[in-house]
Amino acid sequence: MAEWKQDYPNITFHTIYNSAVDIKESINGMVREGALGAVLASIMILLFLRNVRMTVIVLVSIPLSILITLMVMAPLGISLNIMTLGGMAIAIGRVVDDSIVVIENIYSQLQKAHERNESVIKLATSQVASAITSSTITTVGVFAPIAMVSGVLGEVFRPFAITLVVALLSSLIVAVTVIPMLAKLMVLKSKNIKHHDEATVGKVSGMYKKTLIWSLNNRKKTALLAIILFLLTVGGTAPFLATSFMPESESDKMMLYSIKMPRETTIETMNEKVKEIEAMMRESKDPAGQPTFDYIESLIGYNNSEDRVAYRSQFFSAASKASNAKEVVKEFKEKILYLLPKGSEVEGRLLSGGGPGGGGADFSYVLKGDDLNNLTTAAEAVKAKLKEFPEPLDIKDSLSEKKTEVEVDVDQNKARLYGLSSAQIMDTVRTWLAEEKIGDLKFDNTTFKTKVMLDPSFKNSVDKIGRFQIKTPTGSTINLNEIAKIRQMDAPVAITREMQEQYVKVTASIDSKDKGGVSQKVTAALKTVELPSGVRAAAKGVTDDIQTSFNQMFIAMGASIFIVYLVMVLAFGNGGAPFAILFSLPLAAIGGLLGLFITHESVNITSLIGFLMLIGVVVTNAIVLVDRVQQLREEGHSVRDALVEAGMTRLRPIIMTAGATIIALLPLGLGLSKGTLISKGLAVVVIGGLTTSTPLTLVIVPVVYEMIDNIKKRFSRLFKRKEKAASQTGTPATTP
Repeated sequence: MAEWKQDYPNITFHTIYNSAVDIKESINGMVREGALGAVLASIMILLFLRNVRMTVIVLVSIPLSILITLMVMAPLGISLNIMTLGGMAIAIGRVVDDSIVVIENIYSQLQKAHERNESVIKLATSQVASAITSSTITTVGVFAPIAMVSGVLGEVFRPFAITLVVALLSSLIVAVTVIPMLAKLMVLKSKNIKHHDEATVGKVSGMYKKTLIWSLNNRKKTALLAIILFLLTVGGTAPFLATSFMPESESDKMMLYSIKMPRETTIETMNEKVKEIEAMMRESKDPAGQPTFDYIESLIGYNNSEDRVAYRSQFFSAASKASNAKEVVKEFKEKILYLLPKGSEVEGRLLSGGGPGGGGADFSYVLKGDDLNNLTTAAEAVKAKLKEFPEPLDIKDSLSEKKTEVEVDVDQNKARLYGLSSAQIMDTVRTWLAEEKIGDLKFDNTTFKTKVMLDPSFKNSVDKIGRFQIKTPTGSTINLNEIAKIRQMDAPVAITREMQEQYVKVTASIDSKDKGGVSQKVTAALKTVELPSGVRAAAKGVTDDIQTSFNQMFIAMGASIFIVYLVMVLAFGNGGAPFAILFSLPLAAIGGLLGLFITHESVNITSLIGFLMLIGVVVTNAIVLVDRVQQLREEGHSVRDALVEAGMTRLRPIIMTAGATIIALLPLGLGLSKGTLISKGLAVVVIGGLTTSTPLTLVIVPVVYEMIDNIKKRFSRLFKRKEKAASQTGTPATTP
């Protein structure tokens, strides 16, 4: 633009839309929310550890992990955008988890140790190294299936998944290398770490111990309560949740109005009417007393094509910060329509894509058939049915846009009398109407493009076209109207075909958060519409997108659970402990569904990514708990003692890691900044899932673990009894 201003000093340039502004706002919002999450997480860690040095050591993992991630992104060709920054912001709560587990165990061991030296830190790190490695690899494995997802979903979320995976792996490396080293330098000789008496139990720990022992003594009751809670949550929330492909943004302010006046409207009349509409829009005030619109841009005679259409115009505008953009669109759609003559049409919508041109139809109904008249009749019937519902807006079909054309219908019998064919007649008509370019003409150092064409005054009516002269093979000259009928008619702007078959598309926008639900309801109602013979129908649009993407996500979730189980089997060396850990997943679904229900968020792609992430995050806590149980059993503890002691020792790190993740995601879950659209639903699901799964995991996983162990023991006793019975019934060998 600077060059334009220099080259054309007499022209004043105004910036109508600059995508860089939106990008900067979104990135700044994401960075701000991520930084706020890091600050909140650090405060929570400080409250638990009550040691500034320990907290600083943990927080080192955040910048180090992010720095390593940025170093890896460059060679992979991944740019900094909303998705990758969203991945980093969400990872902030998770990257401190491994460090928290390590530093908390170091802290506990230093409290218990009579002689504090480097070996204490090594022992403490080795005790949790396998647990945090398994849990991090498990979380990383969860995102592997996203790489296999195709289409828009894969393209959008693949950079997000890669960024998150790199950040998590970086945090693991930092936790087992940098954190122990910093612990040695900063806290090993610290006098602030007081010796801890293992006999003393805090109030929270005491309550948890009582709850755990009661649950282990009443395993069936506890398991039944968990199942009932899960079923009640699913039954009480899932049917009432809205479904959509992507979440709606409250921060979208840009809008587009399209107006269509009667076809006889001249460009001068349209220009005056647009000025009147612009004046009305400029006079409007928002609730803060400021202009409702930050800017208004009108395009007169514009219809998304190169041709000038005198009876059509478009307005691009942006609502002020104090305005509710959705309400403004509805309000001014009515106001603009009021200023237009009878028979005019107005469409208005928000531009979620961030600028002119973006956004497809929410609902699309395709009608296929060979007869254009039947397709037109069917389209009118479908539109009439759609108007019975309040949610579908801006209902139109691909045939509704008409253009005036002149049809020349050759009378074959008359043409033969003069020795003419239809092709010859059409070529002659085309010659009369066409513009013939004859090259460039240079005059006074100025180059002019030259062409030959019939003066418009000789072809501006049906009668004048009828007087076009045609030379016959016999040498005589006749008028076109002597051998053809010429008439003016309305025709569709375009006739679309698919697989050589004509189709008409009826489209509408859906004014509801539950786009999927409305789309299904409308599609069911349209099945009752009687269509002309030879016309077939199929619903497309947002329903198609939802079904395809949701199916891919459910497959990805199934693959993730299998990968999680496989990693845990390899880590623990048996199938029983991982099976117990998997029981923490339904407990996470309880909170995820409740989170969506309470915040009125829809089930969409981002919230499903949240559920996918929960699979990895939730099992992390369970792995840390069960890994300690396995260690204690190897040391000779009974199952019950190992479960109780592991629960007590892992209570604080599990609550800290879950709490840090929840607190770090809170700013994203509130979605106050522009650019948090992608992460809001995801954050709500993870926050809700962790809130319910953390306390339930600490109880349910030990209960299931003990139940599985008891089943193993029963089978073991059964097999031993059979072997003993077989050995007793066996006949001894006789010697000669």
